[in-house]
Amino acid sequence: MSGGSSSLGNKGELRAMGVISIIVGVSSRCSDEEREEFISAGLGRCYVKPLTLGKIKSLLEEMKN
Repeated sequence: MSGGSSSLGNKGELRAMGVISIIVGVSSRCSDEEREEFISAGLGRCYVKPLTLGKIKSLLEEMKN
């Protein structure tokens, strides 16, 4: 993952500061291991491109509840 450690650290810092918003990541490629790393760093969701209308609708529905 190129440049991943610094951006993942920032997400962890946000959680440490008490940020509770859903953080959504979008990647052009994402292995299961990378996805788990993103989630453990504080991402609420991680989607693989293309970001389709169905994925966006699903996320918006989840956020409504």
